[in-house]
Amino acid sequence: MKKQSLSKITDEICNRVLELACEIQQIPAPSFDEGQRADFMEGLFRETGFEDVWQDDIHNVFAKYPTKSNSPGIVVSAHLDTVFSREVDMTLRKTGGKIIGPGIGDNSVALASLIGLKWLIDQWPERPDRPLYIVANVCEEGVGNLTGMKKVVETLGDRVVAYIVLEGLRLGEIVNIAVGSERYRLVAKSKGGHSWLDYGNDSAIHALVKLTSELLDLKPPVRPKTTFNIGRIEGGISINTIAGEAQCLLDIRSENSEALNEYVCHVTDVIKAHNGREAEIIMEKIGSRPAGNLSQEHHLIKAAKKALTLAGCPEISCTASSTDANIPLSQGIPALSIGMTHGGNMHTMNEYIETASLTVGLEQLIHLVDYADRI
Repeated sequence: MKKQSLSKITDEICNRVLELACEIQQIPAPSFDEGQRADFMEGLFRETGFEDVWQDDIHNVFAKYPTKSNSPGIVVSAHLDTVFSREVDMTLRKTGGKIIGPGIGDNSVALASLIGLKWLIDQWPERPDRPLYIVANVCEEGVGNLTGMKKVVETLGDRVVAYIVLEGLRLGEIVNIAVGSERYRLVAKSKGGHSWLDYGNDSAIHALVKLTSELLDLKPPVRPKTTFNIGRIEGGISINTIAGEAQCLLDIRSENSEALNEYVCHVTDVIKAHNGREAEIIMEKIGSRPAGNLSQEHHLIKAAKKALTLAGCPEISCTASSTDANIPLSQGIPALSIGMTHGGNMHTMNEYIETASLTVGLEQLIHLVDYADRI
């Protein structure tokens, strides 16, 4: 190992990162509304001593670790946004070695780890060889559609040779397969009317139910893994009204681009066949995430496995998921996503992190950055 003595992950550093994670968690940041949290992270980047700190027009926050090298660098990123609205009660509880509260794992502790990384690298006997770009980006969740990371990759361009994406949970998992997705809103429109007086008029709800039933009969392939989900359905005015409009949301995913596109074609054919039968069917794309992958034989993946081993993680796996790493991977840029803690109940009010596991997460990160520095 080039660094003669890597940083020590002390209790003091872990506690500082955890305290910072709790502070970040209290700042609301639903997708498309991350400005307040972005301003907070920008302030932290400046206070911590990063260079070239700035925020773009969609609230991605950029910083750079001080280095003399002008060679292509490494990005370490974490997303700012959360699935929770501003109205959600963000109260935290601390009990039994856990911190519990919405968004503490996804993604507050990962954002705090960006600052922890600076504290740890400051202990190195020498600066990194490559430039190290630190990014807190917007719009990773839901219909955010990875808009933030798309702009990050576009902005940094060929100044970057690899991306390390931090997620607060799922410690021990290395995401090297980017699950692609296509998301649609289906809107059915019909004449509607009164349930008694206008009986026989076409109902948008009835038409949509028939359509979705047929869509559910389409079986996506098991390999490569491909999935189909109707995540929401709504419409109508009252129990005694023939609905004039109804809509639903579709989520189609696959770890393979060709399989994804083929299944989308099957879905589209069914929708076209139903259009005009009992209702006008409008198919609107509301999200698209590209697929991609990085071989387990790639040196970045091998480095991530070795980093977890050195950190003492007993269970290590490579897996598929949809993260900000989708964007660089889809463009042929080496990238992966790693978790910083053990925890659970993601995207619920009882989301939690196990505080003791952050030591392993931070040690994994510092080893991986060291290895990536020498790619």
